Amino acid sequence: PETMLMLKAAGLHAVFMGIESFKQYELLVLNKKASVEENISAIKFLEANDILCYCGIMVGHDWERSDFNNLIKHLNGFKYPMSNIQPVTPIPGTPYYETRQHELLFGLEKCELWDMAHVIIKPTKMSASRVYYNILRAYTLTSLKPKMHLIVLRKYGLKAYLRTLKGVVHISLQYWKMILAGSQVPR
Repeated sequence: PETMLMLKAAGLHAVFMGIESFKQYELLVLNKKASVEENISAIKFLEANDILCYCGIMVGHDWERSDFNNLIKHLNGFKYPMSNIQPVTPIPGTPYYETRQHELLFGLEKCELWDMAHVIIKPTKMSASRVYYNILRAYTLTSLKPKMHLIVLRKYGLKAYLRTLKGVVHISLQYWKMILAGSQVPR
């Protein structure tokens, strides 16, 4: 906390925090060293000190609609529900990659798809297209609510807001393309 307050005094406005999941068992599987409670405490500390926290969330291959609904509820419990929601990507060389290698939809030769936006591990509860749709739905119902647009506009000004809006449109279009092509999973 002391370090964050010193950084704020030096001009820090926002941080990106890879909370990865709101489920304790997923944090254990991913070998994260923080608990859900510690992540919540850290986010609430940042918010109490007027520091925006962009939460990095990884969607598990076994998620279903109720998991996305719970994620939306979890994120909307924060003052600033800013997030980056993406499918979990098993990074080669990690234990997670080794345990999931047999579930990959395509190999490393399709390197352009290993961008932490594409579904890499075959989903078990819904199609890849539905995963993409639910990621976009969760993002829209948390980070893209009108309240969040106003916060970014007031905090950073019109120029930064327009740059952010351009990124939002780009990401949204990227996900819509993946939703429409979701049934055409590369081999």
